[in-house]
Formats: sequence, structure tokens, C-alpha cells
Amino acid sequence: MNRPQIIFLDEPTLGLDPRGQREIQQLLFDINKSDGITIFITSHMLKDIEVLCNKVCIIKDGSLVEQGSILELQEKYRDGYSMLLQTSDNDAAESLIRKIKRVTRISREDGQLLIECESGLSDDEVMSVKHELVTAILSSGLDIHEMTHKTLSMEDIFFKVTDAEKEGIA
Repeated sequence: MNRPQIIFLDEPTLGLDPRGQREIQQLLFDINKSDGITIFITSHMLKDIEVLCNKVCIIKDGSLVEQGSILELQEKYRDGYSMLLQTSDNDAAESLIRKIKRVTRISREDGQLLIECESGLSDDEVMSVKHELVTAILSSGLDIHEMTHKTLSMEDIFFKVTDAEKEGIA
């Protein structure tokens, strides 16, 4: 078989079980890295896109509505800083966190607290919110089991882009 410069694939993991999906993802990754072949994938499986792609295009009704690296799109469409928090008592932690000024919303995601801060905070202001949050929780005797930065998934970005396009915002 010859060595193409680009390979086009449509839904390469559709219908595969999780092991088969992972094997195809690894094969495509290896082909791209070791042989330098560009792989163009069309897919509705946005998890595949997150795993395999470094650049994406979002097409709606046959028109290109957005493109860029996943990191660029995450930055463009994030509304503010968000974090996930798991403590020894999430209910008690939630009531403490609600008192922090720059926290705008608290919800639950997979048993963790999803904490959203107001838009436009500088890195120093985000650090200040985190410091205040950690201090409040630890000084109340609660334990922090996990605290991570929440990034937008490709699914989050897709809905933001297509909803904005639907509303004539983009």
C-alpha cells in the first residue's frame, strides 16, 4: 500500500465496543505520529475528537461555523473559571462556598461540587477565590478529597457554538 499524506475517515469508531474504540484511536494516533500522516475525521463522537484531534471544525447545516485547536476553543467559549470539588461533606462545603463573593453558581456533577466563578477574573483573582475556598473548608474541619480545574469538553463547545449560531449570536 502506498503512503498517503492524508487519510479521510468517517465515524471510525462507530459501532465498536470500548476496547475496539481505544484500539482504533491508538492505531490512528500511531499512524499520525510515526508516519506523519494527516488524518481527517468526521464524527459525531465528540469524545473521539477530544482524544484524537488537535484541530477541529464544527459544521452546522453544511456550513463551517467554528474552527481552531481544542485549547483555543476552550478559551474562547469559557464563561469564567470553573472547578470541581469533592470534600468529606459536600453539603456543608456548599453552604460555606456560597458565602464567597466571586462564586456565581454551585451545582452537582457526578457527586462533586461544580463551582463557577464570575467572568473576567484575572489569574490572581482566581487564586484568591481558591485560597478563600480552601481556607473556609479546612478551617471548618472538612477534608478536601479532590479539587480540579474544569475545562470545557468538545460537547460543551459544540452546544455553545451551535446554540449561538441558532440564536444569531456567532
